[in-house]
Amino acid sequence: FKTYTNVLKIKSIVDQIDTIQAMGQTQPVASTTLTYTWLDKDSKFPILEVRSQNFGALTINRILYEDTARCIIPEAAFRADPRIIDVDSADGMADVDFTNLSLNGDEFNWDFGDGTDSDEVNPSHTFVGEGIYPVQMVVCNTVCNPLICDTFNISVIVRDTSTTSLYNLSEFELNDLIKVFPNPTSDYLNIQIDPSLDANILHYQIFNLNGQAIKAEKLMDLKLEVNDLSAGMYILRLTDLDGGFMHFKFRIL
Repeated sequence: FKTYTNVLKIKSIVDQIDTIQAMGQTQPVASTTLTYTWLDKDSKFPILEVRSQNFGALTINRILYEDTARCIIPEAAFRADPRIIDVDSADGMADVDFTNLSLNGDEFNWDFGDGTDSDEVNPSHTFVGEGIYPVQMVVCNTVCNPLICDTFNISVIVRDTSTTSLYNLSEFELNDLIKVFPNPTSDYLNIQIDPSLDANILHYQIFNLNGQAIKAEKLMDLKLEVNDLSAGMYILRLTDLDGGFMHFKFRIL
């Protein structure tokens, strides 16, 4: 037994007419069922049910207390606060709080994307240095046999505003510091980055004009092969270590 401090209450009324045969005659029998159900707000499963059925002058009451553990499929979710944060200029660290929004789980395992982990329900974590950290939480319901788990991921962006990045430059400045050519093209795109820009560009994406992602990869080379694209207009998106980004429109012949 336990105390539930946050519950949902549902009231339902069912009016039903059946027929019975007695002494060779068919007679209608009306009944009304009134049910109150209290549900745990987190799992959405009933914890208490009170039912009253009325058959003419006869009333049958039932009270059911649900006190058994259940194998309910867990649903993982969490929030990072803040999700984009600047490092402390004094020590290069950034503190982030995580709020667990999962349902139906009783075991939680966190991977903060920097080689550290936690099994707390709502952990706080200190990231050291700028970067994009892929945070993952795995929630499990240990009542289930075999064990059932679910996974949720969020990328936390830790920025160092003391350095120059795509995030803290204007579009005019970016167009002056980063060049993409030739345009139009049929085989490849060159990306030329001014030496004064110390942004670490990690990823590139190519979209068609409908917003559909055609390519999404790590930027391993400043020469992109695009000869597998059909003729038409496309948008190139570059993303750096701080989560800043910029777009270029180009045409494939």
